[in-house]
Amino acid sequence: MPILLTTAFDPGDMDPGKSYTHVKIVHLEHDVEGQAIRLICKRGYLDGGAFVVGGVSPTMVHKIQDQPSLEPPGTDYTSLVAETVVSGDVGELIYDVNAQHLYQHLLTKGEYVGTIA
Repeated sequence: MPILLTTAFDPGDMDPGKSYTHVKIVHLEHDVEGQAIRLICKRGYLDGGAFVVGGVSPTMVHKIQDQPSLEPPGTDYTSLVAETVVSGDVGELIYDVNAQHLYQHLLTKGEYVGTIA
């Protein structure tokens, strides 16, 4: 369930002939006590439905946490956790539900432009 980018990433001479059309969360850390979620994402492409990390894809790190010092206060972590807990996705696998919410958060925050594939 990666993000299909609206505009593919072109690695140019670093990976000739390749076009990275998707972004996928490849690692997730959830710090419950610190109330933060850290996502590591990579660009790549689909090959027969399987995600392939681009050969020169830089690692992109995103941290989701509340930021009470902002005006208005940022409640990214609290809102995301609450949304997942009260989700109406009964019968769905929890990791699929969480991934859906995390990808949607990245799109909503403008980290990437595209759709969830």
